[in-house]
Amino acid sequence: MTIIAFLMIASVGVAAEGQDSQTPRDKALLESAFIGNLDDVQVLVRKGATIDATAPKGRTALMLAAANGHTPVVEFLLQQGAEINAKDSDGQTALMYATSGLFPETVKFLLENGADVDVQSKKGGFTALMIAASGGEEELVRLLLEHGANKDIVEKNGRTAIDRARQYGHAAVVTLLEDTPATASDS
Repeated sequence: MTIIAFLMIASVGVAAEGQDSQTPRDKALLESAFIGNLDDVQVLVRKGATIDATAPKGRTALMLAAANGHTPVVEFLLQQGAEINAKDSDGQTALMYATSGLFPETVKFLLENGADVDVQSKKGGFTALMIAASGGEEELVRLLLEHGANKDIVEKNGRTAIDRARQYGHAAVVTLLEDTPATASDS
C-alpha cells in the first residue's frame, strides 16, 4: 500500500466531516471508487450518486480511484462526466494522485483523456512531473514528458523537476530530463 493510499483510507473512512450535504449514495460512491469496486460505482451512479461529490479535503471519486490505480473505475467515471481536472483543497488533481500512487496505466489513461499535465498544486506549486521525478519513477517521467509536461516549471521553493530528481539522487531521471528537449510552451 502506498502512503497516498494509507492517507486516503484515513480520510475517506471518516464520515465525511464537514460534508453534511453529502448523501449516503455519494459517500458510498466515494468509498467504492476508493476500493475500486466498479460494479458498485456503476450502480450508485445509476441510482443518482453525484459524480463529482467530494470527500474530506475536496477529493472526488475520480481522485480516489486514480490514487489507487483503479483504471476501469476512472474510465467509467470519466464516461459519466466526472471533471478530469478537478482540484482538491490542496490543488491536486486525479493525475497527481495517480502519479503519486505509481500507477502508469492510470496516468496514461488520464493523459490520453485530457488531463492537464502541468497543473500546479496550491501549497507547494508542484506538478505531476515533479512528483514522479522526486520518486525516481523513470517510466512515469517519460510518460509525462511524452504528453507535453513542462520540465522547467518552478515550484514555490524554486525547484524544478530536475532539481527534485537531483535532490533525491535519481541519476537516470536527471539524465532523462536533461536529454528531453524543451516543449514549445517552455520559456
